[in-house]
Amino acid sequence: MTEPSEIGMRVKQLRVKKHMTQKALAERSGVSWSFISRLENGQSHASVSTLAKIASAVGEDLGLLLSSPASDMQSDYQLQSALLKLQSFPPEYQTFMIQAIDHMDSLLREQHRIQK
Repeated sequence: MTEPSEIGMRVKQLRVKKHMTQKALAERSGVSWSFISRLENGQSHASVSTLAKIASAVGEDLGLLLSSPASDMQSDYQLQSALLKLQSFPPEYQTFMIQAIDHMDSLLREQHRIQK
């Protein structure tokens, strides 16, 4: 059985991924803002019908909230957050950061080959 805190985390990750505020999600789903906040913080339980409304409001299937591994969603959330941060920088900084990531990737791949 999925814990309320895990479902709340999934709701938050999907909401952020869709660039929605808690208020926007509440309005789209017909659920109160305070309930969305409590749910995301693991302080409230949600019925399946309420979760279906929330899933529909973020354009996702209910099954994603109930069965998707949270670790996969966390990785997606972290990647999305990193990309949003990168996009907030001027183009010349974006280019520098991408080059730095490419360099670190090369170093890590080389180190991994050496360790085998």
